[in-house]
Amino acid sequence: KAEPGDDLITMLVNTEVEDITGFVGNYRARLRQKALMVDPDECTACGDCTEVCPVVVPDEYQQGLSSRKAIYLPFPQAVPAAFYLDADDCLGFNPIACGKCLEVCDKGCIDFDVSDNVMEIEVGSVVVATGLEPYDPRPYDEYGYTTYQNVITSMEFERLICAGGPSEGHLVRPSDGKQPERIGFVQCVGSRSTTRGVPYCSNICCMNTVKQTLQVAEHYPEARQKVFYIDIRAFGKGFEDMYRRSKEEGVDYVRGIPGTVEEDPATRDLVVQVENTLTGHREEHRLDMLVLATGLVPPKLNGNGKRPIDEIPGRRYLGICAPGSSRPAVLIRTYAAFLTAAQALFDRFGPVADPYLTLVGYFNSLRELGGMKRLA
Repeated sequence: KAEPGDDLITMLVNTEVEDITGFVGNYRARLRQKALMVDPDECTACGDCTEVCPVVVPDEYQQGLSSRKAIYLPFPQAVPAAFYLDADDCLGFNPIACGKCLEVCDKGCIDFDVSDNVMEIEVGSVVVATGLEPYDPRPYDEYGYTTYQNVITSMEFERLICAGGPSEGHLVRPSDGKQPERIGFVQCVGSRSTTRGVPYCSNICCMNTVKQTLQVAEHYPEARQKVFYIDIRAFGKGFEDMYRRSKEEGVDYVRGIPGTVEEDPATRDLVVQVENTLTGHREEHRLDMLVLATGLVPPKLNGNGKRPIDEIPGRRYLGICAPGSSRPAVLIRTYAAFLTAAQALFDRFGPVADPYLTLVGYFNSLRELGGMKRLA
């Protein structure tokens, strides 16, 4: 089993592919590795640099719910485990406007004069893993996401309830830091709509909400939870059992999507009006926090003006935005992508001994990952 750091794998961080030419078995890729002003081989992640940095900006990894410095560790367990200097946030180094991080670095691993490194590599096959992006709920703001602080997305809720999150795992509502006792979840935000968002089911939202309700029930058994849904799609192995456990924990599943969401200015509570389609009655629910289960959309592949992927001669779409699934199913699809790439070489040249793998990507570029409302 090969892992990053093995002789057969090279990982190029903060790197983008500028161009690919050639054909199966003989591709030539031009790569640009953005200037790493912190040497990842020398940095010990001591944190002295971030303590003296005067710049404070929203933390993208924490969905904008906390802050970071211009030089920082992107996230826990980052690979490589080295600090990263964001040139866009730094006060300036040409000429040096601050330089405090440079002064306190005993290892001398910070270099403001380093430049981008352009390289070319030869590869036999290419796997394109594009990933995905969460739906942006701001354009159609029917639930008050940009207006009410206590309306958050499922990604923001995930950071709040995580032990490594901005509140160290203590679930609090953003407006006043109080622990919410009444929590609502709205399903299919940005999904299954022909007029706003995308027409398809994003596949993972139902079970992600079920998981989050179980987390709340485990850590805050006194909390009252309501899930507003169109229908619950618990399709995978063990998913129906999770859904049943959630209901057994007292979670109230209301079949209906909220029509209006208003805030009580005195308490910052949220008043939700919804028609329960099972009973045919209109209901009013008062909540401390409302979580939007946003859908998933493919990333903007050509948004940077670079050469479109479909112009690469002999390219194969082996990794694109696909429906989410259980971890074993995702691993199977990942192995299948690499085997398909290897099969292309096998068909042309026969068996290949000790295939060499190069991982290329923006492993340290987290700016576009989240915090949509609070970074706007």
